[in-house]
Amino acid sequence: MEKNNEYFAVIFTATGTKETLTKEYQDLENYLYDKAKNLPGFIDIKTVKDSDLNETTISYWKDMDSIHQWARDPEHTMAKQQAPGKYYNNIKVEISKVIRSY
Repeated sequence: MEKNNEYFAVIFTATGTKETLTKEYQDLENYLYDKAKNLPGFIDIKTVKDSDLNETTISYWKDMDSIHQWARDPEHTMAKQQAPGKYYNNIKVEISKVIRSY
């Protein structure tokens, strides 16, 4: 993680449906994670899931332009359109500026 440099965190929280347990979804998730990791400005990604299918994923980016590039990616856009109802309920996305990390 970037020490003493400002960066951004995209915080995704949701409750997964049973579809998130399928190989199809897990393959899609892994593919999108790998794609994001190769984009300019990507720093890191962390995901936590519990037994009730609650999920929090935080991706870290150097700047807002990098976040916007990922948000406009065609395959990511398609996944976001499918997510409500099919894969997730109670979706919330927050973007925060990290001004210090230690």
